[in-house]
Amino acid sequence: MRRNQIGVLLASSLAGILFLIFGPRSLYAAEAETFDPASYAALADDTSTASITPGTRITTANWQQYKKLLPVGLQWLYSGKYPWKLPLGPEYTIEVGPTIPIPPPRQFVQDTEKYGSQSRLVPMQNGGFDIAGYTAGLPFPHPQGPNAGIEILYNFYFHYQPHVLKNYYYSYTIDRYYSASVTEALEVFHRLTHNDDPGVPINNPASSGYFQSVLDEVQAPEQSKYTTALTLFPDDVKKVQEFYVFLPSLRRSLRLSSAARCSPILGSDYLNDDNRDGFNGIPTTFQVKLLGEKKVLALVHEDLVQRQNPVNFTMTSGLPGWAKPTIGKWELRSAYVIDIRPLPAIAATYCYGSRVLYVDKETTAPLFVDLYDISLKPWKVTVNRFGPIPVNDGFGGICLSPGDATPTIYDLQNVHAGLALQRQIAQTNSQVPAKYTDVQRYATPSGLSEVMR
Repeated sequence: MRRNQIGVLLASSLAGILFLIFGPRSLYAAEAETFDPASYAALADDTSTASITPGTRITTANWQQYKKLLPVGLQWLYSGKYPWKLPLGPEYTIEVGPTIPIPPPRQFVQDTEKYGSQSRLVPMQNGGFDIAGYTAGLPFPHPQGPNAGIEILYNFYFHYQPHVLKNYYYSYTIDRYYSASVTEALEVFHRLTHNDDPGVPINNPASSGYFQSVLDEVQAPEQSKYTTALTLFPDDVKKVQEFYVFLPSLRRSLRLSSAARCSPILGSDYLNDDNRDGFNGIPTTFQVKLLGEKKVLALVHEDLVQRQNPVNFTMTSGLPGWAKPTIGKWELRSAYVIDIRPLPAIAATYCYGSRVLYVDKETTAPLFVDLYDISLKPWKVTVNRFGPIPVNDGFGGICLSPGDATPTIYDLQNVHAGLALQRQIAQTNSQVPAKYTDVQRYATPSGLSEVMR
């Protein structure tokens, strides 16, 4: 997901402004189709009898039989209309397995039962919704009514995350000629408030008014080593994210403007607002519509060892970054499908016209993302793959955690692809080496001054 110092500089305010002025420029003729609500309505409702037999194999030859169980963005890849497309071949076969439950962590369930009735939406003058009364767990256990969409988005925003998570990944950025640049990076997440882990305070005394932090530090290639991006989320959702970058060539860190949310993360095809596996924004600046509760096929039980090996992903031909069947079997999941659009006040300057998020109902993990440009033409699709990891030493549940997916994002207009390949099983909570639990070092702007020490 992240690349080099040039990319970091592109993440400056100027880059954000230029990006918004000129927008994406397709290397191919733009497709005539635009956002179509009917394509989402046609997906199978999760209350329907639609099903698929374990052992079924889906290919480009028979995918139309299962179309109503495939997310719309995945249908784009099967359709053959775009430069990136799923070809015929055994490595591109989707093998279907049974649906396996993923119970949320015990403390998260208890916090939802204890605090879930206290949260409420508060209308704002800009047309968005603030949240009040939220403590921990799911803020809206039973989203419903005309504001169900924004309630689901808040559930996603506050979904379970270990209070500290550390992982190491390889990021592949691949162009239409299959040339790939590879970056190795360390990633550290800190959940600073609204914690759902036993033995730690709900609100960390060192939080300094922040909800969570995400730090990415480049380890290789050598010319980019130590380049570090830090995103901070204020606990007050009426405020915007804070973006910082440490540039080793300058031996200093810079704070970027809020326009950086529409700039690339360290030169990749992911924008800052694409992070956290699908949506890195703050709910107060968006309007959200529930498109339906649907059944979709997804890969949420990756083999945690096989997914670390690049040979289990297509790289040099066909559809780059596609997970081969050796990674795991797909299964039917019940998902909320929500259409997230910027409020009118920022619509003209935001990176996307629409982001359709498929939120797993059991885990609130983002299974897929369909991204449309400001003209509402298909632009990108993100295919997320997860492997459940134990939390709290295996006692009290497992989770699908941000930072531990192996997502691939396909840019259909500019013919780029980006794969984030996990190179270890993520460490969480007590598994994390002590140095990475230091909030000052890994979750504050002042900590960036210690990157090269």
